[in-house]
Amino acid sequence: MIKDLFKRACTEVCLPKKMLYCFIPICIIMMFYPSDMKYYQSREKNKGIFVYSIEHYVRYVNTAAQAILPIVYRDPIGIAQACMVGASTTIAVHSLKRIFDKITIFGTRLGERPYNKNSSHNVPSGHCAMASSAMYFVYRRYGCKHLYYLLPITALTMYARFALKAHTVSAIASGCLVGIIAAAFFTSEYFSKNKK
Repeated sequence: MIKDLFKRACTEVCLPKKMLYCFIPICIIMMFYPSDMKYYQSREKNKGIFVYSIEHYVRYVNTAAQAILPIVYRDPIGIAQACMVGASTTIAVHSLKRIFDKITIFGTRLGERPYNKNSSHNVPSGHCAMASSAMYFVYRRYGCKHLYYLLPITALTMYARFALKAHTVSAIASGCLVGIIAAAFFTSEYFSKNKK
């Protein structure tokens, strides 16, 4: 029964090909974009309560919406797709982090984070990927009305990662795009089955 549910969840997906044709090349460019690490390292880390609140509390709203809305809508296909979106985003992010970690472009190692020269796994940002994949899943599955709160939270998550010197701008942007791309492969519209 669970196998059939996941199979049906996959067959309902209609890929947004035009979006993917646009986003995938931009994502690749952002991943390979060399960052000016001297600029990032010279910045002060923001330790304010606003950034702290985003990092430790607010950013989880998107993931909570992704988990809770399929239950609220009594949508078993949505539950299966939410699981696949979460898993595919996690796999994509951690695979890409390891692939890009040792690559150096114009003297900048893509895996280097702004806060420490010996750090690793900068590109892409996992926080941003998870926020954007949850945002895209909820938007595509349950409608654009949810963007009123999910989009600002995604933007705030991106800002917090920059303010905390956790990632470069290219890692943040590519993380956001990786999340949307991963979600696009496993998300269908909720009401499409009622139109058949």
